[in-house]
Amino acid sequence: MALTHDAIDNRNYAIDTTEITSFAVDLLRNEIHIGYDQGHMDQGTFVPDLSDLVVTVDSGQWSAFWNRASVRANAMPANNVNVAKVLKLTTLDRIKLDKSIAGTVS
Repeated sequence: MALTHDAIDNRNYAIDTTEITSFAVDLLRNEIHIGYDQGHMDQGTFVPDLSDLVVTVDSGQWSAFWNRASVRANAMPANNVNVAKVLKLTTLDRIKLDKSIAGTVS
């Protein structure tokens, strides 16, 4: 059941940034749940406009996600693999793919 508003909340903003807020791995179901916000940057500070969005990597996409992460890790120098960066970049790739977002990671 939905609530229909009497007064429409009109907003004028440009969403130009996506920020990961959570990352959960369900090992029993072979799923990954990625929480993220979308918003804009204001003088170097992220301001969320859309919060608590979720992308789920299901069991059918499980292997492809981890294979992509492995490719990223293997591209790093052997003595300088940054696991957090690998997961962040692979997760952002997944959000970009699911939501048809183009862009670069800074």
